[in-house]
Order: sequence, then C-alpha cells, then structure tokens
Amino acid sequence: EPWKLLQTHILSDYVNHEGHELTLRVLYRLYGEAEEDHDFVSSTTAKSVYEMFLLTVAETLRDSFPWPDKCLNRLLVEVPYLPDSILKLLEGMCSPGGSNKDNNNLERVRQGLSIVWSLILLRPPIRDACLTIALKVFLFYCNIISFALIYASMVS
Repeated sequence: EPWKLLQTHILSDYVNHEGHELTLRVLYRLYGEAEEDHDFVSSTTAKSVYEMFLLTVAETLRDSFPWPDKCLNRLLVEVPYLPDSILKLLEGMCSPGGSNKDNNNLERVRQGLSIVWSLILLRPPIRDACLTIALKVFLFYCNIISFALIYASMVS
C-alpha cells in the first residue's frame, strides 16, 4: 500500500526533520483535496486518509521518542486540521487514571499536557477541547490529594 510506504519513509527520517516537512506536505495536500470538495467534513475519502495518516504518524512519534522531544508537539501545532481522533489520543496521554497503556506513565502525561498547553496557546479553535482535557487531569490529581489527606487524617 503506498500510504504505508510513505509513512515508513517519513518516520525513518523524522529525526533530521525531513520527515516532518514531508508529513506536513502530505497532510496539507490531503486537506487541500478535501477543501476542493467545499466541505471538508463530508468529503470522507480525503478526510479519512488525512485522519488515518495523521493518527498513525502521531502514534508512532509518541511511541518512538522520549517525552522531552517536541516532534509530536510541533506536528500537532502545524497541521491544518486536528480531527477528534487526535484529541482522543491526547486525552489518553493525559489521563493517568484510565485504562489506556499510556496512563501509568507520568512522562506521557507530562508530554500530553505540554502538547495540550501548546494547542491552547496556538490553536484557538480547539482551545475549549484542550482546556477540558487539562481540567480532567487537574481534577484527577485533586481527587488523589483529597483521598491522601483523608487517609492521613484517619491514620493519625
């Protein structure tokens, strides 16, 4: 399949940033094709290829680089459109209390929150969704602290 070959090539050279530039070119091309249909949301072929391609690259970057690396952050800030699947990926990265494989990894939570913060600052159309993700993380940790305080007062 040509998309798999392209993804493999892109990800093999992502460190030198040539993969980043090629990824953006492919995504902008797909977005442009969908825009030609005058309604990006209803042009399912270009939209689904765009979403699948972006999600695959994002998941690979998340799994391939340590949390301080900004490759995934940079990609999500620079793409033309962020579908719901990417917001769900970020929510999974930021949810320390869920059942996702990332949830027990505090470095992933930190990486996810760093990306969410960048998106809040640089992508106003999705600010509310990103603030919701950040609020869920805050409330999770508030609950942990509350339970710890309750337990400490009962023990002493």
